[in-house]
Amino acid sequence: MKGVEKALTYGGVKVKAIYARFYTATGFGGVRITIDPANFERILAMLSEKYGKPTSFKPESIQNRMGATFENATAIWSMPNGKLRIEKYAERIDEGFVDIVSTEHFAEFTRRSAEKRKQGKSDL
Repeated sequence: MKGVEKALTYGGVKVKAIYARFYTATGFGGVRITIDPANFERILAMLSEKYGKPTSFKPESIQNRMGATFENATAIWSMPNGKLRIEKYAERIDEGFVDIVSTEHFAEFTRRSAEKRKQGKSDL
């Protein structure tokens, strides 16, 4: 397939993957862009330049299973149609992400999460 080997980029920065999310109830829900944590500050600066100061910014120390600590950070922009979130380290220390999520998707995700927690309690 021609062009498949071409690198994916976001703001001129090479990214690892781009995922789209859909829910039957809400349709298009959002996009997750998996980034290299080494590019976090560069992408954060570009997003801040475009959207202004984040609505919230949370630095925190995290620790892996081997006991090594890392300085993580999460920035969130709340917008009328959704949220934009960037996190330096995701579930793994070699990946971060940028999430762009619609308000409808976020509400549906919250509803489903609450439903799962409720079902989990009844299974105890």
